Amino acid sequence: MGKPKINSLLFTAYVPREKETHAIIALVKLDPCIIWGTVEQDRNFTYVQDIVDALILAAEKIEDGSAVNAGREDRITLNQAAELIFEIVEWRPEQIKHDPSKPQGVASRAADLTKAKRILEWEPQVSYKEGFKKTIEWYFAKKNREEVKFNLKKLLMER
Repeated sequence: MGKPKINSLLFTAYVPREKETHAIIALVKLDPCIIWGTVEQDRNFTYVQDIVDALILAAEKIEDGSAVNAGREDRITLNQAAELIFEIVEWRPEQIKHDPSKPQGVASRAADLTKAKRILEWEPQVSYKEGFKKTIEWYFAKKNREEVKFNLKKLLMER
């Protein structure tokens, strides 16, 4: 028995320690809040722990190199993601602007988990709210506050 061969496709993974340019962090306490694209485009943001769990199972169960998706089937629009972020931080910008002239990426992105459920007996366990909250809490953790302040100021000046 040789080393397992896996081929997993990851979908819109995110993690605490994200850079300020990542969608989840970029919208935190930014006023005016400018969201790129039509804002109705949707994503299946997948928390890193769910991705890791899927990869471990894939390494244990797949030996033929067949591909399996690691992501979420459900989607959330960028508008919904922004509203969830505002709810988590208990703050709302005075102004929310949409800029359709900026890049928006694909209109919709979600994973087909048919094989992941069948072969790995896996599906994501971390909800959008729980994952966003963990990411935001890390971002504002006391030990990181000064670094975050400096980087956010730099980011805003560069915009």
